[in-house]
Amino acid sequence: MREIKVNSRNGSAKPPLLASGHQGSPKRLHPPAPIIPKEFNQGCTVGWFFVPEKTKLLVNVYAVMRDPNVWENPLEFKPERFLTSSSSGKEEEKKRQALKYFPFGSGRRGCPASSLAYMIVGTTIGMMVQCFDWSIKGEKVNMDECFKEFTRALAYPLTFTPVTRISTFDLEIH
Repeated sequence: MREIKVNSRNGSAKPPLLASGHQGSPKRLHPPAPIIPKEFNQGCTVGWFFVPEKTKLLVNVYAVMRDPNVWENPLEFKPERFLTSSSSGKEEEKKRQALKYFPFGSGRRGCPASSLAYMIVGTTIGMMVQCFDWSIKGEKVNMDECFKEFTRALAYPLTFTPVTRISTFDLEIH
């Protein structure tokens, strides 16, 4: 039987990326669709602006997810920023955090399969972390971006090599 160490920072046996429940954290910095079109069904007031019915709006998700007024150190990849406790007093913080981050949209038009996507991504990342060691050529990865069509992408391919650490068939299932 293998000993499982609990991370003192998040109180979980999972690494912070998996414990946070936000494996989509990379999408905050690199949204697949950086601009989302919306159309208002009815007139409304946003802040001090009146927006008439049928107005078409382009939401710059790329800018929102990097806004220093919303995110502390917005250009840093920190999955632990999504770690919140469900203990009393922390529920409001959890709700505020969810409103800042919307990789699957929000409201009535939000993705109906977002919960499933989080489970699948979490399982996939967990298996990849558990079963492989990862290496890159060279010492650094060039994370420069470019704009291709309507999507931001890495300017240079991200190439890494997985090395099998453990076979899924060798895992004990209890």
